[in-house]
Amino acid sequence: MVSAGVLGLLLCVQISRGSEELRLVDGGGRCAGRVEVKHEGEWGSVCAYDFDWDMRGAGVVCRQLGCGTAAHTSPYAPFGQGKGRIWMQVYCLGTEDSLQNCPHFDWGEHFCSHERDVGVICTEALELRLVDGGGPCAGKVEVKLQERWGTVADRDWNMNDAEVVCQQLGCGSAAHTTFNWRISQDHSPLMLALINCSGNEEAIWNCNIKGWGPYSTPFDYTTYVECQGFSRLAGGDSACSGRLEVRQGRAWVSVCHGHVDLMAAQVVCRELGCGAALAVPGPGHFGPSVGPFWDGAFECNGTELLLSACTQRRSHMQTCTHSAAIICSRKHWGCGA
Repeated sequence: MVSAGVLGLLLCVQISRGSEELRLVDGGGRCAGRVEVKHEGEWGSVCAYDFDWDMRGAGVVCRQLGCGTAAHTSPYAPFGQGKGRIWMQVYCLGTEDSLQNCPHFDWGEHFCSHERDVGVICTEALELRLVDGGGPCAGKVEVKLQERWGTVADRDWNMNDAEVVCQQLGCGSAAHTTFNWRISQDHSPLMLALINCSGNEEAIWNCNIKGWGPYSTPFDYTTYVECQGFSRLAGGDSACSGRLEVRQGRAWVSVCHGHVDLMAAQVVCRELGCGAALAVPGPGHFGPSVGPFWDGAFECNGTELLLSACTQRRSHMQTCTHSAAIICSRKHWGCGA
């Protein structure tokens, strides 16, 4: 058995400068799966011990493949064991521009077996959504992994976890969340289990997650999240007219007049369940401006479900003195005119 110290020295023997190819297989898409490299015309796997493989190496793989950043990795054959050659046993610093440039033994030389074939999940392989809640910002939490949608589960699921979901989806802050389960023969696969978020992560897969599926269980898990929404209209005679405010982190901020046009107003009115946009009135229509202000403008094509899905560009204005305002066709949320 080679000690960790000796292995660390041996792994510095060679740094490849070749043009070998890289891929991820058996993960349902090009951005998740078992790591394989092509050398001398033959594909083979990459193995490593747990003290030599971590998110730094996974990050090199995802970056090289153009698959975003690393979300999860394991050196315990999470996507099954390879059946051919083991081409590489590597140790990456995380700064390399390709896996082949990480220090490794000579091609085909290794001290680990296929049981240690490394697997990687990149962020481009993952998706998040809320379903069965009447809109994109409320419903059951589902994650897409290995090209399949499934549930998430955590007995200690709380508002910090829900906050990350809402912010990631562009739905503002979390307003309400629940978790329950029942025994059922008709259920979705479990994709993420035992999730612990601080509430400040950019995505749910950046939280501390103990279990990466998919898992087949006899339970049907329902993790429900209701978000406050990204937009609201304030200062008018109803929730369907007023100054436009959007969610920035966990606070409401105003949008500057001139940074929203009628196309964007259409998106806001639809998002709020307020019908169609009637007008984008001039400065001061709903009283004095209320700061602070969102630092940017919204450019929409009018088909987006949420204002947060529109293109956002930075403002060239030095200061903003007036809030944007919108008048929708309905006088009350969800009601007729």
